[in-house]
Amino acid sequence: KAVSLRGNRRGFEAYTWAEAIAGNVAGVRFDFSRGEHVAAFCQSSRAVVLSYDCEIDQDSKHLLVALVRPLGVVQEPENRRVIRENRNFSFWYLPSDDRFQLVDSYVDLRRLTCLDQSFVNGSRKLASLASDAVRSLQRQIMLYLTRREPL
Repeated sequence: KAVSLRGNRRGFEAYTWAEAIAGNVAGVRFDFSRGEHVAAFCQSSRAVVLSYDCEIDQDSKHLLVALVRPLGVVQEPENRRVIRENRNFSFWYLPSDDRFQLVDSYVDLRRLTCLDQSFVNGSRKLASLASDAVRSLQRQIMLYLTRREPL
């Protein structure tokens, strides 16, 4: 929970989720209607924006993104090959591209999150997917969610 510190500084007190929602600690209850500032773990990485342009225009607060990870972090050569061939439904392969300083990578569909657009405002858009790549990513998302090959 956000607190005021000496010297007009802001800080956070740590409480468990159970304490925050139950209100068992005096003055500590998460305000679901307006939200609360919290201290949280965060990883900074490249991401693929999954929200459609029209959704972004209509809803400036929410942006659906998927984490992009370098393929080199995958230890086993066979696992890297499976990812390159898009045979692991949880991942979608992104080939390297020197124009964007992108090494062989993959979109990790297990790591989807919704961000406020302020997190990406001022960030540099590297590229847009061609229509065939969009269809390929959409197919991989459906395979990931359903675990079924299309008919």
